[in-house]
Amino acid sequence: MVWLVPAGSESVCLCREDVSKTLPVVCGVRQNSVLGPLLYTMYTKSIGEMCRRHNVLYHCYADDIQLDCAAEGSEDLAAKLSSINECIDELKLWMGCSMLKLNSKKTEFIMFASKKSPGRNMTPSLPLHLRDINISSYARSLGVIFDSALSFAKHIDYFIKSYNFYIRNIGRIRQFLSIKACERLAAALVTSRHDYCNSLLNGLSQTHMLRLQRVLQYDTVCD
Repeated sequence: MVWLVPAGSESVCLCREDVSKTLPVVCGVRQNSVLGPLLYTMYTKSIGEMCRRHNVLYHCYADDIQLDCAAEGSEDLAAKLSSINECIDELKLWMGCSMLKLNSKKTEFIMFASKKSPGRNMTPSLPLHLRDINISSYARSLGVIFDSALSFAKHIDYFIKSYNFYIRNIGRIRQFLSIKACERLAAALVTSRHDYCNSLLNGLSQTHMLRLQRVLQYDTVCD
């Protein structure tokens, strides 16, 4: 694949008052180019082929990759973990050959399982060169925080913290806003966060539901 580079493109690096030598740009896409997303998608097409080869589900969001698999029983779980290990190993090799980098320090591994699942306490075995991947009890995906038990406790904690932050800040400037402007601001910064992916909260425990209802009762900033 040939990257589109305007003729005569040059690049320099600036660090405080120090400027590097000017060097010609031989590959890449100009920043803010409308071709950027399209060319990057074409450039990373091989990622999907590798994931399918290892029977691993995948989702790509810009330069973020999410790998998924489902397992039933301890033996099936061990086999799926092995497939993911092999897939990550191949992805890392491909990225090294494609002028990309798999940042292991920003890569998270999480296992979802019910409390009665026999594999809930199973510790995944990762290859030696991938041991710096963080095995986490929760992870963020498209703005939603998933925990290993799918209780959404961490997500609710984050929502309440964010909710209180915006309510307090709107309250500080309330005297300068009309009721209509205040309602629009609250809808944009507060209500939208409550409505985002709220279908995932269906079936929450009574304890978590009461926490959400309690904090929503204080939404009187525009009164």
